[in-house]
Amino acid sequence: ITEEQYLELRKQKILPLFEGFHEWLLEKSEKEQILGSSKTSEAIKYTLSRWDKLIKFLDYSFVTPDTNAALYEHYFYPHKFCKSA
Repeated sequence: ITEEQYLELRKQKILPLFEGFHEWLLEKSEKEQILGSSKTSEAIKYTLSRWDKLIKFLDYSFVTPDTNAALYEHYFYPHKFCKSA
């Protein structure tokens, strides 16, 4: 499978899920009087304000939407994350 095919398949499968999630976030943000300044409201506002960055992984085959790479690195190379005393 070529990189272009991979990206197209990724967009076909994942973009509809993200679009649905985006709509849900917008609906919830419109009900701000219910959420007020709750942690949930703050998280929704934060996510919406960074939406363009959140979906950027759809344009690049080498970017993943999860933190598994960071967790892997932390697990196998803990010295990178420890500060010297």
